[in-house]
Amino acid sequence: MIRFVANSKHPTDYVRMDNWIARLKDWKSKGLESAWFFVHSYDETFAPELASYFIQKANVELGISLKVPQLLS
Repeated sequence: MIRFVANSKHPTDYVRMDNWIARLKDWKSKGLESAWFFVHSYDETFAPELASYFIQKANVELGISLKVPQLLS
């Protein structure tokens, strides 16, 4: 389980998520079958948007098909 502590959508959040996806891709190539990635932010308003970004990017990079949650306006 990976608890990702975000910084209210600071640009480094996306860089660090991309780094985690690269790490997960490497681990998957070495046999990783499942992982839990939990997005936490001090201002939880941003957590759903960050989680959606992570899921979309992970789907492409890891060849998976996680469902992206619907964000309410």
